[in-house]
Amino acid sequence: MSILNAYNPAEAIINATHFYQPIAGFPKIALGVFKAIEPLLAAYETEKILETSSAGWACPVWRVRYKGSEIAVYHAMLGGPAAVSAMEKLRAMGAQQFLFYGSCGVLDRDIAAGGIAVPTAAYRDEGTSYHYAPPDDSYINIPTAEHLCEILTGLELPCVMTKTWTTDAVFRETRQAVQARRAEGCAVVDMECASIMAAAQFYNLPVYQMFFAEDCLDCAQWDRRTAGNVPLTKQERCLQIALEVAHHIASL
Repeated sequence: MSILNAYNPAEAIINATHFYQPIAGFPKIALGVFKAIEPLLAAYETEKILETSSAGWACPVWRVRYKGSEIAVYHAMLGGPAAVSAMEKLRAMGAQQFLFYGSCGVLDRDIAAGGIAVPTAAYRDEGTSYHYAPPDDSYINIPTAEHLCEILTGLELPCVMTKTWTTDAVFRETRQAVQARRAEGCAVVDMECASIMAAAQFYNLPVYQMFFAEDCLDCAQWDRRTAGNVPLTKQERCLQIALEVAHHIASL
C-alpha cells in the first residue's frame, strides 16, 4: 500500500461536522495566517468568535470588520495536515471562501525578500493532498491564481506568478530537489499549498493563497534573509494587504 493509493472519494468516518456546527452570522470568507496573528489585530475592530484547538495549542478565530466586510481571521497551523484540518473546521462553521498567506522560501534569487508570490500550481511533495485528489498528476493546479493576481495588480502591488514546491520535510530540501523543481517552473517552496488546494477542490471551495518571500535557496549556501526576523512594521503591512485582498474577494 502506497500513499499513491490513498485517494478514495467515499464519505469519511469522522468529519469536522461531528465537532463543529454552523455558527449564525459566521463570516463567509476566512483568512488563514501562517504567522502569529493576535498581536497584529489591535489596530482593527475585532471580536473573538470562538477558540478551537490543535494538538493542545489554542487557536482563536476572530471576526475582523474591515471596510464593511466581515472576515474570520485565524492563525493557520504550519504543515499540510494541520492547515487542512483547520480549514475543514472553519468550513463546518460556515466559511465559504478562504485566503491564506504566509512566508515562502525562494528558488530564484531575483525574488526579493518581502516580494509577493502567487502560486499557480503546487508540487505534491507531501502526504495530505493524496487523500483529497487522485495521484494522476504530481501538481495541483490553482484556478484562483489569475483572479488573485488581478486583485493585487489593481491594488498596485506587484507579484510573481509561479509554481510552488510544497514539501513537508523542510530539512530535506536538497540541492538536487531544488534543481528539479526549478526545471519544472517552481520559483518558491512552501509547506501547505498542495494540501490546501487539493482539499479545496475536493469540496469545491474557492481558496486563494499568496506568499511573502523570505529565505533564499538559490545560492551557494542557504541565505536566511528575513526568515524568522520580519520587522513588526512589515508584519503589520502584510496583514493589511491580506485584509484588503480578502475584502475584495468578499465583495464579489
